[in-house]
Amino acid sequence: MTTWTPAQWRERPAAQQPTYPDAEHLERSLAQLRQLPPLVTSLEILTLKRHLAEAAEGKRFLLQGGDCAESFSECDSTTITNRLKVLLQMSVVLVHGLKLPVVRVGRFAGQYAKPRSTDTEERGGVTLPSYRGDIVNAPEFTAAARKPDPDRLLRAHAHSAMTMNFVRALIDGGFADLHHPEYWDLGWVEHSPLQREYRGMVEAIGESVRFMETLAGETLGSFTRVDFFTSHEALLLDYEEAVTRQVPRNPGWFNLSTFPVDRYAYRGAGWRARPILPWRSEPGRPQGRADGDSGSVAASHRFLESAQRTRQVDADPPDGCDEDCCGITAIARCRAS
Repeated sequence: MTTWTPAQWRERPAAQQPTYPDAEHLERSLAQLRQLPPLVTSLEILTLKRHLAEAAEGKRFLLQGGDCAESFSECDSTTITNRLKVLLQMSVVLVHGLKLPVVRVGRFAGQYAKPRSTDTEERGGVTLPSYRGDIVNAPEFTAAARKPDPDRLLRAHAHSAMTMNFVRALIDGGFADLHHPEYWDLGWVEHSPLQREYRGMVEAIGESVRFMETLAGETLGSFTRVDFFTSHEALLLDYEEAVTRQVPRNPGWFNLSTFPVDRYAYRGAGWRARPILPWRSEPGRPQGRADGDSGSVAASHRFLESAQRTRQVDADPPDGCDEDCCGITAIARCRAS
């Protein structure tokens, strides 16, 4: 089998990629990006991979949530805190109901690229490049704003780092402490018809924690913080290539800008479900693919066969988990009609 490298995607057709007018400017920005410190570590990625293998076995439950696309203007403490609150609220309900540990994955701290159905947008007889997310250009309908700007790659990395740093600080500082789940309250909870049921659940969890600590005679550290991971679509491949690196003592390549990434990017009207480019990572990188109702069964079968042939598994799978359980898991995505 040919050894994989992050630049291998350039040998294949790639849709959903912007056209930068200044190739030298792009290369300067990518060179800077390659030198920046990673946002996550390979050890964290391998930890998540073990958690996902356990979720595939039914020993954990995977919760992933976030926005279709982030914007630089939303990189503020209130927005980030509210996103975290929603996922923590959802996870505590799942833990209470399922009696299983929950793997929490936020779709933010890097979700700055936006797939589009067409490469251009027309208004009043004026045609400009489509807005492809803050990592590429700006949403204002002007020639200057819609021009793909390589410096935005660096801004996206910086905003991802600030978001992730704030989330880590909240988690490590006790924001996710099960002693005080009331910290996660959002205003709309007060108006929910299930508000009383949720409050009762929160109180029951708090009482259970205090009871267990009374028996143990000490504060249990595992109740004061939770593991929290981030994710984004691997859509802008110049960026993904620049942040995919090799690390000491762990073989292969790791995309060190996030935890799980989508294996394929998509385009199309409505549900963007046409696979346009395979992005394969080496050991340790959880990957995903989304299929909509406009996708063909044959295309899904081809993807599964390819993934089965090329997938990498842990050298040391979790206890009770053989190599097959570290492979492919189907996840249903629920959306409002």
